[in-house]
Amino acid sequence: MLQPHRDSASRLLTVLQVADMLGCGRTLVYDLISSRQLPIVKVGRLTRVPVVAVDDFVSRHLTNNMSPPSVAPVHPSRTRRSSAVTAQGAAQVQLFDDA
Repeated sequence: MLQPHRDSASRLLTVLQVADMLGCGRTLVYDLISSRQLPIVKVGRLTRVPVVAVDDFVSRHLTNNMSPPSVAPVHPSRTRRSSAVTAQGAAQVQLFDDA
């Protein structure tokens, strides 16, 4: 039997309430739901998200602010250089090679 005074852990939220809690839009919340990162409860046609599911999602995605940010290495083929810059660099190398 359901109790009239439910605790907040078993409370169900709308998608807009979840978006407000996470500070994002409803489209992202629906993306999280469809990728099964955020579990839902269907009540007829209504989509509801348990508060504990949002809390679990946030705790799984917490990052440690004390660690330095990771920097991805730059792949040489992904850098853009104009042909003029490349030609200028080749000319400078040739000048120093002659000396």
